[in-house]
Amino acid sequence: MRKKVIYCGIFLIIFTVFHVLINLNGYNLESDITSIYINIINAFAIIILTLEVYDYNKKKDEIDFKSKTPLISIIQEDYTGRYQIQNIGGGPALNVRILSDLDDTMKFWRKNIIAYDLFGSKIFNLDEINKEQYLITYNDIYNTNYYSYMKDNHLLFGSVNSSDEHIRKMLYYEKGTEIFCNIQVPSV
Repeated sequence: MRKKVIYCGIFLIIFTVFHVLINLNGYNLESDITSIYINIINAFAIIILTLEVYDYNKKKDEIDFKSKTPLISIIQEDYTGRYQIQNIGGGPALNVRILSDLDDTMKFWRKNIIAYDLFGSKIFNLDEINKEQYLITYNDIYNTNYYSYMKDNHLLFGSVNSSDEHIRKMLYYEKGTEIFCNIQVPSV
């Protein structure tokens, strides 16, 4: 906003100097000279409006991008106590991988399930055997990697690149053989 005020001030000074110089040189404001003023004002208005539209579109694109970010939440059913995952974000969660049954001493995820994609209100039931902790990785349509991590009923989520050191280490633990989910088929 400050830049626009400075630009407007510079333009006003130039416009005033131009007007004073024309009057000092003995020109009258005839139709030809008046059209020059009108053309300058129109050019200035178009430039300002173009800058405003550009700023608006830039902010709107940023908001649209954030609204398309997936967010996988781990929820527990009330009546059975089973854990489920659901995408509660604005965009699709692609290439969903569910890691569970962690062996801390060997740094090894025993369960490695590929759950494909989660769109809208789809729900995926998690493994009932080990409810201790889950690490779910997925990406959005822009191929940005995210994670959702639950341990002792505390849920953390975020971008893999901006995750804390503990999460990053767990992402690179050895993984068991990939098991493809036969309940939920791929979307593509």
